[in-house]
Amino acid sequence: MKPETIDLFKKANYRQTQKNQLELLKELKQERLTIGYNGGLFDINPILINLVSVLENKKYTKAVIDDRNNNPIEIEVKNFMKLILDTYVQEQNYYLAEHNKIVTARSVEEILTYDD
Repeated sequence: MKPETIDLFKKANYRQTQKNQLELLKELKQERLTIGYNGGLFDINPILINLVSVLENKKYTKAVIDDRNNNPIEIEVKNFMKLILDTYVQEQNYYLAEHNKIVTARSVEEILTYDD
């Protein structure tokens, strides 16, 4: 096999490995941004954060919002806001750091062996 062909295979393998690792990282982020609260399951995202922020700004202490399965769940607004905001910021920072490790890795081995 020609050296150019081997290089093409290495590049293709590198790109596919990188793509797979980034996809796994996205799935992990989504999993880590799913929380249980008061019997409900919530996907933490900017929409949920904005809704709870509006409730907090309007001085609601408790409210009923739908969880990911459309079940009505009563929340304590201030506590819930702290929980989702802290979790969101922490997980976004983790995601960014891990994403940067993957995209700056220069070999398949480096992509697969970086430290968490």
